[in-house]
Amino acid sequence: MAILDSQKQRYTESDTANFLNLRKLYLWVQEPLDRMKWLALIVDTINNLKGGAICSAINTYALNGSPSIR
Repeated sequence: MAILDSQKQRYTESDTANFLNLRKLYLWVQEPLDRMKWLALIVDTINNLKGGAICSAINTYALNGSPSIR
């Protein structure tokens, strides 16, 4: 949000209305939203684990072939 606010300040008053639309907002939040979903999934997975079992569970995601999951 800080990045969007700093970019908005660079625009003149006439350009501000066209600065941010839903499509731009969606593109800006898509990657952080995906990361938050994966973090929530991992937290749910390791909820009842302790010690080395937590590391092993997290490592299974790190060894995945998909860069977005890794």
